[in-house]
Formats: sequence, C-alpha cells, structure tokens
Amino acid sequence: MKCFARQSMHLLIVLPRRSPVDREIPNSVDLCVHDLVAASRYRSTTCILADHVHDLFKGFETVELPPILARHTSLIAHHAARIAQQRAADLIVVHQHFQIAARLARILPKRVVFHAHGFHKRYSSGLLNSMRRRIRARELTRLAGLVHVSEACRTHFACAWPDVSLRQAIVHNGFDFNQWNPTRPKRSEILCVGRCVPEKGILEAAQAVVRVLSERPAWRARFSLSEPNRDPAYAQEVQRVLATAAVRDRVEIERNVPWQGIKDRYEQAAIALVPSRWREPFGRTALEAHAGGAALISSGSGGLKEVSGPHALFVDPADIDGFADTILRLIDDEGLRRRLSEGGAQYVRERFSIQAVAAANDAFLEEVWANSNGGSKLCPS
Repeated sequence: MKCFARQSMHLLIVLPRRSPVDREIPNSVDLCVHDLVAASRYRSTTCILADHVHDLFKGFETVELPPILARHTSLIAHHAARIAQQRAADLIVVHQHFQIAARLARILPKRVVFHAHGFHKRYSSGLLNSMRRRIRARELTRLAGLVHVSEACRTHFACAWPDVSLRQAIVHNGFDFNQWNPTRPKRSEILCVGRCVPEKGILEAAQAVVRVLSERPAWRARFSLSEPNRDPAYAQEVQRVLATAAVRDRVEIERNVPWQGIKDRYEQAAIALVPSRWREPFGRTALEAHAGGAALISSGSGGLKEVSGPHALFVDPADIDGFADTILRLIDDEGLRRRLSEGGAQYVRERFSIQAVAAANDAFLEEVWANSNGGSKLCPS
C-alpha cells in the first residue's frame, strides 16, 4: 500500500439540526462529538459545522450555519459541501441526520461518512416501500462509510440491509474517566436522568419511586429531566405523581441541568434508574451512571446491555410493582449495591475509555480515506 503525501487527515464534522426548544442544552450527540474530537489525533485539522455552536466547543475550530439555511436539508448539504471544498476536507462526517449525509454524498460521493446514533430505517413490504428502499439503498452506497454506536445497531443494519456493501465500524461513546470521581459513602438517593418523554420511561420510574419512598422513609429521589416542554402533558403527569403527599418532601425535580451538574449527581447517588421503553441505540445515561459509581437498574433495551454487561439489574419498566420491588431489593442489600457500583465502574473503564474509542474512530476514518484514495494510506507524521 503506497503512502500519499498529506501529513494529516482534514475532517469536517456536521452536527444535526436542533430544535429551538432544546438547542441551548448540549445533547448526547454534542457530547459524543466533543469527546471524540477532543481525544482525536486529528483535533487540530477538524472543523465542526453546527446550526448553533455551544460553549461546549470552545477551543475547537467551528463554523455556525447561517440561520436562513438551517431549516432546509438541501441548503445545509450544499453549504457543508462548500465549506468542505474551501477547507480541503478529506472526509465529511455527518452525525445523526441521514438526509444531510445522503445529499452531501450526491455532491461529494465516497467522501461522506454517516455516524448514526440510532437504528437505521427498516422498510416494510409493499410496492411503495420497495421503491423507497431502492432509493435508500442507492443513497447508502454513495457513502464512504457508516459508523454505528453499538453492536445492537450494527446487527439491526445487517438484518435490514443485507444487500448493502459498505465499510462499517462500531464506535461507542467514550469517557475520560480521569474526570470522574465517585463519592464514598454514597447518598441514600435514587437518581433518574433523561428526556421527559414517554419513550424514556420517566413516568413509570416516578410511579415505582413513589411506592419505594413510602416504604423506605430514609431514602430520597431526584429526577433531572431535560426537554420538559416537548410533551407538556406528560411532564405534568410526572410532576403530579411525584407530588404525592407522602413523599413529595423527599423528591426533587430538576430541569435542564448542565452536564457537569449531571456528572456530580451520578457521582453522589447510590442508585440510578435508566427505564427506557424504546430500544436505546447505546444508552449514554447508563454509561454516566456506571462512571459515577451508582448501582444501576436498567430496562436493558437495545444497546443498554452492552453498556452494563452483568453489572446492572434489568427490569421491565411497564411492570411498576416489579420495578419497585427491584429498587427495594437494591436499597435493602448494601452488598449488592456495592458490587454493582464497583463492578460497573470497572467494566466501563475497561471498555469505554475515550482514548481507546477515539483511536478506533481515527483508525476507521483513516481506512475509509485510504480506500477513497485507491488504497493509499496517510504518511506517518
């Protein structure tokens, strides 16, 4: 394999559009991109394009999308292509928004990598869906590569798109665990963090927690919820449940807590809940819980079991009594809490260090770039 002269790969990262409702708070995609770029060998030659650049990205090279373009996928794609050409980007990595990636790949074929943070679309049978599937298959084949955030996502893609040949890799979310410092002893607190929407199982967690607190008066609960305005009726129902007279003085509801605050809460809480009702592509909240040393109760859906391995208790959040009984079991068994806390913390540190994850991401992008250059590879720096 011959070596081409450029000393460092140049990357353009395109972040997905954000709703005006939640754009001020960095989400899991923002955090993932920040961590990957911060630990990348190509940080100095990476530019991030976003419709709203958070303070999170201070110290990175960034470009903010003009507001007049941000509403239209085609305009975003053409603007990104112009920036890629101006900056001589070797690859463009589009996160989460497939249609931006697809349109960019029509302009710059085999230079676009799609970094999916969810399960790829599967089409049902029928003439119309068959036509749509053929269009999507053509869009996929124009890509230079595809990144999945979990084995669950890659397995789903292989089943849904067995006819698509495409360079692929799994790149989990990763953390710099040197920044995490679980406290000992832990607070007698149950922590639930997540978007306040039905698919996250927040209401089921609230119902289970109310029963638990009524039986264990020495314990408290904290719900740190984001996007409470996305489904106001649902948020009101969660608040109504947690306002039950017998427990309301031991429940704290927080909204849109910054990431550093979430980190602090996971480091202090004894028990964390991740009750997702939908298939989680990865489950960053579970990773945060383990990093903070909380004993975790999880639904185990989608990629959540990959994050926890054997170091969590798994429940069906729809079974409120079973959910509550599992929390009570963990409260009453200090030894089990400690085993899950310490085992989970060690497990994620061995598998999800940002240094290893970013190195794997860099290696995949190097492979993709070499393939798009006829098998040549980057010269060593």
